[in-house]
Parts: sequence; structure tokens; C-alpha cells
Amino acid sequence: MLRIHDIVTGWGDLYLPGVGLYADRALLLPEAAVVMDGPIDGYLEWLRSVGIGPETVIRVPDSSPVRSILSDVSLASQIGELARKHGGLQFFDVTEHEENLIEMLDLPPGMFFGPPAKLARQAGNKAELRRLAERLGLRGLFPEYRIVDPTLMAVYPAVHQIFSIARPKFVVLKVPDSASGDGMIRLERTREWPDIVNDFLRKATGEIIIESGYNHWPMSVQWHINSDGCRVVGFSDQLIVNGFTHIGNVISSGELLHVRPEDRSLMTSMTLPLVEYFRAHGYRGVIGFDFMRTIDGGQLLLLECNARVTAMTYALGVADQISEKCSSWSIVMSRLNVGQSIRDFSSLKERLDGLLFNGRSGVLPFNVRCLDLDQPNCAVCCVSGNVARSTELLQLATEATAAD
Repeated sequence: MLRIHDIVTGWGDLYLPGVGLYADRALLLPEAAVVMDGPIDGYLEWLRSVGIGPETVIRVPDSSPVRSILSDVSLASQIGELARKHGGLQFFDVTEHEENLIEMLDLPPGMFFGPPAKLARQAGNKAELRRLAERLGLRGLFPEYRIVDPTLMAVYPAVHQIFSIARPKFVVLKVPDSASGDGMIRLERTREWPDIVNDFLRKATGEIIIESGYNHWPMSVQWHINSDGCRVVGFSDQLIVNGFTHIGNVISSGELLHVRPEDRSLMTSMTLPLVEYFRAHGYRGVIGFDFMRTIDGGQLLLLECNARVTAMTYALGVADQISEKCSSWSIVMSRLNVGQSIRDFSSLKERLDGLLFNGRSGVLPFNVRCLDLDQPNCAVCCVSGNVARSTELLQLATEATAAD
């Protein structure tokens, strides 16, 4: 598979630090990848030495690889040949820009591992997903919710209804098209009105979801959809901070801390009707679903769909590359904020020293060019034979790379 994990086309307006470097994540995956040009030779050499990553890396001048290819006929020809050689093409997300590129490359049917942009938008929009579930008779998959206009007159009675009917611990207000916990606030009780809500509504540009909230364990399931059918490829515990913000995943060939066997079965059966619907309407590629299991009561509830490559994709990709060497594996994947003195992969290696990934276990850094940002950071896959040791590796890496 040739991977072009460009998020600038769809997410560039979020002004995320290092948005043009996100495509570097594809360097964790095998076969071929397209990334922005720059100082990355030492990191690529190290990846090869530990048996991780693509055999072919194409570098382009623009922070948006998709935009670079669209503007260069010769490069597009090279990309098309490479996609054919590796059996297909995968984008991170699909917008009209990616669809234009697919048309330009004129790949044979079945070689594009991704959904139509319109269908991806429907699946990834939290309000549209809930409406679809209602039409399919699946409203009960979700916490109690209301979809309303972003006005105090509409929001206040909806919050009151949910507190009265569902008796939740708190109520969550969320915009339908945000990701990683952005665009969400939590209300314990209506005494927090009106300042918090008014500030939230001023930033909302369309309808909002008001939903029951509970103290919970966050978890997820990922599927692959292709012309032959649908299959589950992994489950994860999710790492969440500040109530909503996703910072990583935990996957394992064995047991997870919070995802029980019955949770795996339920997440599969609960999402199967949605997956089958999307497949019937032309969806191909990766699709993930986020859940919560309430701490009080143990109820499993669907929260959202990620109709694109997700963070778990990269952890699963590492697992696939080590599975022949390691019969048992666990990966804790998380972002790592580091001290200001760590500005490149070479200095990161020095700090991690004996903790570094050796082909079977250890700390595997990625997105290492983000170390050159104003607030240096990267991400890591902490790999070992069990979740406890992988969690310990993350803690050791955090301590080893903290400010001097």
C-alpha cells in the first residue's frame, strides 16, 4: 500500500502546530509513503535498522503532499506507478482534493483504499451518524441526546430534559464535526449557566449535540471495509486527558486493562449494522468507532465514528511488523512533550538511550520532526510483551525526555 497521510487538505484550517508534518506518521507503516521533504535521513536510517517502516519514501516540497502531486504531472505519474506496484493507495482522510487526485491517477478499480468524500463526511459527523442510526432503528446505541440549534432558548430546555430523563453525572455539549475532544464542554449542573454555555455558543457555527455524560472507560474498535466484506482489525483502550482530549491508544495481542472480551463482542455487534450500511453505499477503507463503558453500571455506549485512518492504525501497523518475531505484544501509543534541549531525533536518541526500540521491544518514536517546533514534541509507541511493561516504558520515556 502507498500511503499519503496528508491532513492539510481537510484539517489545515485548524492551525495545528506541525500540521504539515502529520504525514510522517505513515513512516511507521510498511511498503511506501509520501511526506514533505526535509531533514529526516537519520530517522529513516534508524527505522530501517529496527525493521520498521516503508521501503520507499517519496518526498515532496509542499506541506500538503496531495497538493504537491496535483500540481506536478511527472510526480503524479510516479505516484500512480508506485500505487500500482504496492497494490493500492490510502489517504488519511478523503476530501474533494483527494478525489481529484484519484481521478488524475486513473487507478484500476479496487486500488483506492478509501471512502467517497461525501460518505466520509456523513459518517464522521456526530449528528448525521445519530440521524442515520435513528433511521436504522439504532438510536439506543448512544447516550441520551438532543440535536438542537446553537441558541440558549434551544439548549437550556434540552439540557434540562436530559438531566431529568437520563439522570446522568453531567451533560456534554459538542459540535458535530470536531475531533480529539475539540468543541466540547461539560456541564455538571445548570448552575454553570450562562457564562460557560454562552461562550461555547458564540463559537458554534451550526447545530450542536447535547448528550448524557458519565464517568467511563474510553475504548474503540477499528474495521477495514473492502469489496470482499468487512472485518474487525483491532480494539483499544484509549488514553484521554482533561475529560475529552485523546492522546493515544493501548492495543495488545492479549488482554487490555479495560476492554473485556464481552466489550469486544458488543462493540462488534453494535457497529456491524452501520459498517454494512456504509459498505453498501460505497465505503472502502479504515473506519473506527469510539465507545464508553460507564464505570457505574457498565453500560457500553457509542460516541462517534472516525471515517478515516485513526491513531490506532499506526499502532496496529507496528504490531503487524513485529508479530512474526513476537508471539505476545502490547503497544502503548501516546504523544510525548519534551524539554527544549531536544530539538531533533539525534538528541532524542541520546536521551532515550537504552529505552529505544530494538526491533522487538522498547520506545519507538515517530513524528520526530515536530521536535523542531516552538514546543518540541513527538509521539511514541512503547512496545513490550504486556500492557504493564509498555505503560512503564511510557513513564520512563516521559521522565527521560523531560526538561533539564
